[in-house]
Amino acid sequence: MNTILYLTDLYYVAKGRNYYEEDLYITSELKNHFNILIGHPHQALEYLDVADLIIFRNTGSILGYQAYFNKFLTAVKEKNVLTFNSFDGKADIQGKQYLLDLTSSNYPVIPTIDSIQDLETLGNQDNFIVKIKNGADSIGMEILSKEQLLEVKPINKLIQPLIDFVNGILKLPPFTLQMAK
Repeated sequence: MNTILYLTDLYYVAKGRNYYEEDLYITSELKNHFNILIGHPHQALEYLDVADLIIFRNTGSILGYQAYFNKFLTAVKEKNVLTFNSFDGKADIQGKQYLLDLTSSNYPVIPTIDSIQDLETLGNQDNFIVKIKNGADSIGMEILSKEQLLEVKPINKLIQPLIDFVNGILKLPPFTLQMAK
C-alpha cells in the first residue's frame, strides 16, 4: 500500500474556516486506500524518504517559515517525490503578483494596485482592502478608509477596493477597468 505524507497545520486558525475539519475528513477517507502520515509542514523534510506522495494542504501562510519551505521544495524536486500540489503555480505560495498583472492587462478581476500613486485607477472609493503581497489566509489584511490609506502609504502591499455584500447581493463599486481584448 502506498504512503501519503499529508502536511497540514491542524491548529491553524483561519477566518471563517475550520481547516482541521476538512483535513480530518479527507484523511479519514484516504486511510481506506493508503497509509497516511499526518505531519506539520515543519516536519516535512524528516519524512520525504517514506512518502510515495505528498499532499500539502491547509498549512497557513509560509511567511513564518519561508527558508524551511524553500528547503522542502528543493528536496522534493531533488528526490523527485510526487506531490498533489504542483508548487509551480501562483496563488498564495508564489505571492499575489498575478492580481497586479491581471489588472494591468485589463482582465475582469477586482482591480489591484500596489502603490497609492495609482489610487485613481480604482475609482472613487471610500474603503479599501490592503493585503500583504506574499500573504495568505487574511494575514495582515486591513480595511482602511481612503484617508487612512493616504496616511499609512502602504509599501509592498496590495490595495483593492472594498466590495460589499448588501442583503446577500454583491455590490460592486464602479471600476475604471476595461475588458481585455
